[in-house]
Amino acid sequence: MKSWDIFCRVIDNYGDIGVCWRLARQLAAEYPFKVRLWVDELAALKMIWPSTQLIPQQLLEKLEVCHWLDDFPDHISPADTVIEAFACDIPSIYLQKMIQAKASGQSPVWINLEYLSAEKWVEDCHKMQSIHPQSGLKKTFFFPGFTEKTGGLICEKNIREKNLAPIQQANHLPYGSPLLISLFAYENSAIESLIDAWAKGNRPIHCLIPQGRILNSINPLLDSLW
Repeated sequence: MKSWDIFCRVIDNYGDIGVCWRLARQLAAEYPFKVRLWVDELAALKMIWPSTQLIPQQLLEKLEVCHWLDDFPDHISPADTVIEAFACDIPSIYLQKMIQAKASGQSPVWINLEYLSAEKWVEDCHKMQSIHPQSGLKKTFFFPGFTEKTGGLICEKNIREKNLAPIQQANHLPYGSPLLISLFAYENSAIESLIDAWAKGNRPIHCLIPQGRILNSINPLLDSLW
């Protein structure tokens, strides 16, 4: 069975852990892979997956979740495929194990998972490789995107039936029914004009906003509306 290690550092909001958790779950659920997710902030994962425990190691949704500490264990062997999410830099001791694996003829596949973008330059950078100067290990840059020249989007096999149907149903209700919108963003001065347009519109808005930094911009606006 092929093994995968995904490394995730939580910077802010829940985008980093959200993408990594969803990717890890899909790999474990739909493929014959042994998946291990390393995350430095388990509390962030718990916010989006409440059954998460704040312990060093646990099994969740057919995959292993490990707390990524600065003192990384030296007994961990590298996986067949290693994903470095959003240039988080894998532990140096883990990298040394990858170098040893390469020397024995079992070089891991090393992927740097980049952020999703619709910009044109992503097509030219997707699948580009970088050679590690000391070891010669190849790191491939994977860019998600919306065209055939990018890595596409995470999409589980049952995503349309399970996740999209309720939203599609809600957004095809008769005019005047609440429009369901999911909003994710950072602090943003443009949010004021968006909220103002919604408030002046004729259709009620039901907006889903995850806990995060964007609330610093939205809450004062809502106070003024009430």
